[in-house]
Amino acid sequence: MSSTPLALNTGVVALQQEGYYLTLLPAHIVVHGVPYVRESGDVAEGKFIIPVTISGDQVTMSDHQIEFMGEFPHTAGKIKMTALLADVPTDNQIADGMVSNYRFSNKPNEGKIDDDCYKKVKHYEAIVCSEAQAIDPAVTARKWRPTDQLTEAVFRYADTNAGRAGIVEQNNRLRQYKLGIIGLGGTGSYVLDLIAKTPVSEIHLFDGDVFENHNAFRAPGAAQVEALKQRLPKTEYFKAMYDAMRHGIHAHLYHVTKEKLSDLDQLDFVFLCIDSGAARKMIAEYLRTKHIPFIDTGIDISNRSGQNLLEAITRVTFVNDDSADEAMSFLSFGDIDDGIYSTNVQIAEINALNACQAVIEWKKHVGFYADDRPTACQVAYYSQDNATVY
Repeated sequence: MSSTPLALNTGVVALQQEGYYLTLLPAHIVVHGVPYVRESGDVAEGKFIIPVTISGDQVTMSDHQIEFMGEFPHTAGKIKMTALLADVPTDNQIADGMVSNYRFSNKPNEGKIDDDCYKKVKHYEAIVCSEAQAIDPAVTARKWRPTDQLTEAVFRYADTNAGRAGIVEQNNRLRQYKLGIIGLGGTGSYVLDLIAKTPVSEIHLFDGDVFENHNAFRAPGAAQVEALKQRLPKTEYFKAMYDAMRHGIHAHLYHVTKEKLSDLDQLDFVFLCIDSGAARKMIAEYLRTKHIPFIDTGIDISNRSGQNLLEAITRVTFVNDDSADEAMSFLSFGDIDDGIYSTNVQIAEINALNACQAVIEWKKHVGFYADDRPTACQVAYYSQDNATVY
């Protein structure tokens, strides 16, 4: 038996002991094989689905309601049971092959069921299954099968957000990806922060610099002074930060040079978050030859003359086989003077915005977000008038 909070919940244990066949998901308890009567009068089997919230080692339920997978239940006399069960359609996918079709709402006359999954299952079973048993007394929800526990492959604790939000199907489209982030400055570190919260299988970090004071002021989280004193490589610093949340983060403690380009071959997608024009050209051309799609990010912040007001531009350029020639024409490969490079203005909210743009465009590419402009290979945002240019 797993030692996760859901598996050790007293209500879950009681259901197991009585022979109910359960699947434990990151944000739901599923009871299989629930007999009910269809509109035709036939007896079928559905599923009770109980949304739960896991906070550390605590498991809670929000209310007395329960969700159901199947057709809406009827009485043995083929009467729709709307008098007992609220007919609220949901049609939310909570896992592969599991869809919540309805949400039932029925409060017992005595006692509470919103804090105990055992009481909740018994209450709704008495309403729904009794009608099926009136037709066939032999049917039962007690299947005496071992409990299935489906855990997240990459996360160290349950991703309850996807199940609660009903975006499991969209999330599943991300699982196969091995991503690379080249450059962990302001923008790259925020890309990592966003990507780390997705179920991608691997995230590879490439950067040869150390994490210093100026990095702390344009990166996610709040760096402790002890970490700054250690002068850790950026890749190690950020890997340790997100290792608390997930597996699959790999630190490469070097800049991507010509000799290291082949290390990118294993990747499905790359976020290019560097300022060096020469390095951008070398990496971009290599990714093109390997047919590895990538997004190049860029920001420019200038001081409006005579007013001491900043103007910012953020840019993301998406390059794949379909748009390579046009997209590559947008990229700047010119050398950047070291003095300008070292004093280049970067501000956390602008870096975060650039990262958000990049991750949204990637999620469009993999089918998570709708994309009504699939041929647009570059997006630029201008802070002074909130203009977005494609």
